[in-house]
Amino acid sequence: ISQLLIVTSDRNYFYTVGERNQFYIDGGIFLMNLLYALHYYKIGACPAHWGMNAETDKRIMKLIKMNESEKVICLVPIGIPSNNFKVTLSLRRSKEEILRKV
Repeated sequence: ISQLLIVTSDRNYFYTVGERNQFYIDGGIFLMNLLYALHYYKIGACPAHWGMNAETDKRIMKLIKMNESEKVICLVPIGIPSNNFKVTLSLRRSKEEILRKV
């Protein structure tokens, strides 16, 4: 790992209480596409969910000089992977288990 990306979303772009979680959804969509782009360029990445308490949020905001309206979505350590590495086993679920016709 040679660098760390910090994905944030600016809450100023969302106006109503109905949008209170929209920045997580938009941030997640952005994160997904960022990970695809990194993979395309053969850059290794490991997204780490940012589910921290308010005190930890304040510490990272101060550390990287974020605006108060920004919210951390995810930390993504990145780097060029070696030619030989291990990956975790991630079995696919069958389509019958996850797809249902309504």
